[in-house]
Amino acid sequence: MRLAQHPMFGIRGKDRDPPTRSGNGPESLEMPGKMKTMRRIGRVLLLLALAASPVTAQTQRIQLKNGAVIVGTVRVSGVGEVTVQVRYPEVRRLKLERKDVSPESWFEILERTLDPTNIPARIALADFAEKNGLYSFAVAELRRLAEFAPEKRGDLLKKIDAIQDSVAFEILEDAENALERGQPNAALMYLHTILERFPKSGAAAKARELMKKAHRAAGTSASVAEKTVPDSKMKKQVAMVMRHFEAGRKILEKGKGHIGRYSKASRQRRTLEKALRSFRAAWREARKLPVSSESKEAGTKLSGLRERVKKTLVQTYLDLGSLFLQRLAIQKAEEYCNAACELDPGNRGSHELHGLIIQAKIYRGY
Repeated sequence: MRLAQHPMFGIRGKDRDPPTRSGNGPESLEMPGKMKTMRRIGRVLLLLALAASPVTAQTQRIQLKNGAVIVGTVRVSGVGEVTVQVRYPEVRRLKLERKDVSPESWFEILERTLDPTNIPARIALADFAEKNGLYSFAVAELRRLAEFAPEKRGDLLKKIDAIQDSVAFEILEDAENALERGQPNAALMYLHTILERFPKSGAAAKARELMKKAHRAAGTSASVAEKTVPDSKMKKQVAMVMRHFEAGRKILEKGKGHIGRYSKASRQRRTLEKALRSFRAAWREARKLPVSSESKEAGTKLSGLRERVKKTLVQTYLDLGSLFLQRLAIQKAEEYCNAACELDPGNRGSHELHGLIIQAKIYRGY
């Protein structure tokens, strides 16, 4: 019986054979015959190992697929199911099937149950992680196995390379999507990640090609509107910018006691989002300011005001992105990070946040 079809592992959208990528990298992520045989043996041993451990108990946090989180003592009570003595959010005994539990939590249950020296079974466990998009778990497990079984190191390292190639293609898809949305600078961040972290992957060559297209698109962006107001209306335009900008600053100042306090996360988010609306409005108006003025001093002030508004807007995007990443709302974090990058491609903070988001996506399951 194939591992992905066994009740202990259930059937899920990502429970499939490693994908074949036509023209986009390796022809297949399938392993040589020797490795296939080892994996088949591992699947059988993994099921036997789990069946032989009915009384193993661990207190842990379990994420359910419906979004609920429970904490309790876990026992593998049968093939494809566990019994949990729940202690939070209420005290009760609960029986869970594979289909009820998130892949990440199910992996952790299996990982705690298995004998660490059972090499074939743990290879099968790494396969389970890979097929569910838990690439970081799969790679970590395989690297640990390479230490336990140096005679299998070569085959395990090949498997790790194949998994990392899959990750690189996932990031490449993020870059393509960003480019389609008209965010070339965000696309460049994804592409740089591939070339820096996965230079030998099959996605690297395509990343270099796409980078040329992204650079051309990024060259057309500007921080100044196509049509600016005439000098005669400059004072009125500056007043409008300052009105929105100061409104945003007052919102942040009023909510300052909530910023950075985890227990007030919802207030912090509302404060930042409300201020963001004002800063966005200020930026829309700031872009309409004349590029220069008859007075050199006035021109310098206009340029300084525009940069001040942009810098504040970028920082607000990054603050929101960091906040959502801390709450594991990765998609929202990514949206704010990309918005910051489009405004200021060279901002160090956006690049650091982008790296953390990529890491979270690999960890949580692409």
